[in-house]
Amino acid sequence: MQTVAVGRVVSVDSEGFSLAWSERDARQVLYLAIAGVRSRVGSGSSPPQPGRLRVRWLGLTPQAVLCFSWGLRASSSAARIGRLSLGGASIPAESSAVSWSVANKQAAVTASHVHSCTARLILVPDTQTGGIHATAALASFDHDGFTLDWPYSDGQKRQFLYLAIGS
Repeated sequence: MQTVAVGRVVSVDSEGFSLAWSERDARQVLYLAIAGVRSRVGSGSSPPQPGRLRVRWLGLTPQAVLCFSWGLRASSSAARIGRLSLGGASIPAESSAVSWSVANKQAAVTASHVHSCTARLILVPDTQTGGIHATAALASFDHDGFTLDWPYSDGQKRQFLYLAIGS
């Protein structure tokens, strides 16, 4: 797999932000822009075994969180795995996640896997079997962060990104 273009933020102002691209033929880019709320963006890594992970020192008390993951360790290069998990929660009992993956093999016909769950925030699908590698649920919002419960993990650390929204 090759990277077609790399973008970087060159300015941020009241109307939004500007990106500079490494190549003129940059493809379509999806992004989420948030304004008018206190929020923090960050990343973390799941524990390799089932357990809890506390995200701290956000400088706000979250009231909602959005998480997404491609289900791999942090890396500066692209991987040949088509996988994405996206989830959100406003309270531990009010969360949902969806994940999508394409079979991790070279073949004329590939299989897509889709999972959804109202009791989890992150679902990491197994691209080979259609099963699940790891899951996370929101355990609590804390004074300065939030806690994730990872009830299932296959022994690998997996990076996730979050947007914590506070009052």
